[in-house]
Amino acid sequence: MRHNKVFGLLLPGLVLSTVGGVMAQDATVPVYALTGTGGVTAFNLPAFDSGVLGHSIDDPLFGGMLGANFTAGIGQAGDLDVLLSFGVFGAFASGATGSWTDTFDASDSGVVVTGLSTPDAGSITLDPGGPTDVTVNGANGANITMGVLGPDSNVAAVSPDAPGFINGWGTAGAGGEAAYGAIADESGGIFVGAGEIDGLAITTEVSRSVFYGGADLTLGLAGNKHGDTGFVVYGGPSYRGLRQDMTTAMTIDVPEVGASVLTHPEFGISVDDTLTSHYFGGVLGGNVSFNTSPGMLLTLGAEGGLYNVRSSWDGRDTYSTCCGDVTTPLATTSPELTVMGPLLEDDLEDAVAFALRGNAALSWAVDESRTFTLGGNVEYLSRVATVSHDDFVTTGNSDDWTNGDPVAASTTFGWGEMWNYGITASLTGHF
Repeated sequence: MRHNKVFGLLLPGLVLSTVGGVMAQDATVPVYALTGTGGVTAFNLPAFDSGVLGHSIDDPLFGGMLGANFTAGIGQAGDLDVLLSFGVFGAFASGATGSWTDTFDASDSGVVVTGLSTPDAGSITLDPGGPTDVTVNGANGANITMGVLGPDSNVAAVSPDAPGFINGWGTAGAGGEAAYGAIADESGGIFVGAGEIDGLAITTEVSRSVFYGGADLTLGLAGNKHGDTGFVVYGGPSYRGLRQDMTTAMTIDVPEVGASVLTHPEFGISVDDTLTSHYFGGVLGGNVSFNTSPGMLLTLGAEGGLYNVRSSWDGRDTYSTCCGDVTTPLATTSPELTVMGPLLEDDLEDAVAFALRGNAALSWAVDESRTFTLGGNVEYLSRVATVSHDDFVTTGNSDDWTNGDPVAASTTFGWGEMWNYGITASLTGHF
């Protein structure tokens, strides 16, 4: 895990630092302080294994954040002022996109491509070089039966099988014959190829996005020393929510052979993974503010959090075909068809996580009632839910498929770490 990635958050300590800074300059606590914050963010999350031929992504995600905090002076404790603060934030980032194209060669005799689910019914029988090269039976009665008619030949068919569809392809080239079939419906999807599949290409695109938000309600004690240094210590209940979305899109392109004017339809499987985590716990922190020059204030702060983590996963496939021609009916543009597979859900075991946060900020008064702050901050979160897949694409001799054989790729869950840094700008109004 690389730790030097960036992210920005509104922390309670940042707002309390602003309040503490006012104390250091004026030796008095505003009755109320309302702060709005915006900034740029980036996340470093655990690597995501797409399950497609070893492709994974772990690049940082970049985005922005917004936050707000309300702080009130509610009393005195000796020489210290008692502060009540409520802060919320939300941050969004996306990116970490990878794109790969894998092309099979003459050493590959067959391939099977699945997503999270395979169909509950239907069959694919492939016999490249036989009298019937491709037979595909859909779950709802659709059928494709095709043979390749001599060398340098290409045949293709798409048949609706409401609510899904089926595909068939056949080729005969200099290296031999190949046969392909696919089934997609609301129970799952599968693509199978056999024979001379040299030139078969799978393009994989993986993208990722994240939303991170939370809220804190803290009670703090604020004071100053000789009017030059302000400090705040605080603690209270805390919530964090983290949603990770990953999309793995596989586009399968069956190669044409010879001088064909036919463009084969493509078959696609898009896998959507969503991990949702809720963090319930508390925070304890403090910060100190120094006058660095007339009207300027430097604030340094640190915070720790302890949370119980509850995480869940849901995943779903989308199957599609488009963008080509079919030979049955002759020289007809292939239809564009899409169907979604079943929604799969699972809960991860509860876990305990801790967070460490630090911030530095420079503040100055805009006028008698407003303060502007530029800050930088970093956070480490010890437990972040992960998901990974194995073997969406398997190679080998695959002459046929019937319901339940082979099963879809396995999905496993685990835990990783999150690091983030960022830069924020805040405007605080004192009332």
